[in-house]
Amino acid sequence: MTGRPTLKEMAREAVLAHGGRATFAQIKAYALEHYDSVNPSALNCQVNSACVNVQARVNYLENQRRRVCHAGKSPDLFFKTARGEVQIYDPLKHGEREITEDSTAVGHAQWIVRPVSDKEAVPDSWK
Repeated sequence: MTGRPTLKEMAREAVLAHGGRATFAQIKAYALEHYDSVNPSALNCQVNSACVNVQARVNYLENQRRRVCHAGKSPDLFFKTARGEVQIYDPLKHGEREITEDSTAVGHAQWIVRPVSDKEAVPDSWK
């Protein structure tokens, strides 16, 4: 890789450096230690947009299309395990995820994130 990595690449590097699981604070500290001029707020946004089980990720343009999430490929990097904590996304462990349109949305496309497999039930608020 040449040049400066993207914020998502920095975050992935930080999570891997912490054994595959890290808090947002650990990710920020790692990025600030290893790279110049990192905006912590932008880094947080990029981590959230890369979490396969965070509904707010559909607010980012890159996640506004129907698709199955692919482990390890940007933008599908992380699985949020708790508030402020992520781990590397593994579909075998966390279940397959997809971004799709909500069939109950009226007037415009409403994107949702949901499990594809039976490992986790779709929340009622997504039905």
